[in-house]
Amino acid sequence: MADARKQSRLQDKKRNLTRSVLLDGAYETFEAKGYVATTIDDLTAAAGCGRATFYLHFNSKSQVMVALLEREFPDLGAAAAHLSELLADGVDSGALMSDLAATAAEWGAHAGWWRAVQVARLTDPDVEQWLVTRLGDAVDVMQTAFAIRGTKARKRFRARCYALGDLTMSAFSIPAQAGAQVSEADLVEYLTELWAELIASSR
Repeated sequence: MADARKQSRLQDKKRNLTRSVLLDGAYETFEAKGYVATTIDDLTAAAGCGRATFYLHFNSKSQVMVALLEREFPDLGAAAAHLSELLADGVDSGALMSDLAATAAEWGAHAGWWRAVQVARLTDPDVEQWLVTRLGDAVDVMQTAFAIRGTKARKRFRARCYALGDLTMSAFSIPAQAGAQVSEADLVEYLTELWAELIASSR
């Protein structure tokens, strides 16, 4: 029995390692080639495995993207809670701008990957559904944190918060695009103004 449990643990460890290698390779490939241009063969080549191994872990390219999103953004609710805490005592535009600038810099360092995410959400419904669900969870956290009262007020806050959260996630890929007419600093300043206005109007 003990030998069987040990063997099972070893198999699980090997399975998890293979999955991790597949995800690492997929991240690099999506970032370098883009989502649409990446094929299953590209993903298996990057991981150094065959198609049979790939399909033991994933059913499709979009499933790989969702798994990467779950790994890279394990808790958008925590990010929303952090933002809510940052703004709990009123809008501190300086602190908010600093926080958004740090996020923009972090995401900007992997602009190719983030562009792949944006394309994936437009081409694969399950990727879009993952983002919609997680963003909705994050909005729930903020709505609770700010104790919005009244059905109409809650509905309005939720709609605006959701739209602004989606805009924020999408906006950070803009400066890295060829021929972009807006800088990262300009985007951060504009997003700061929008978030500050939203929070101020909720009080």
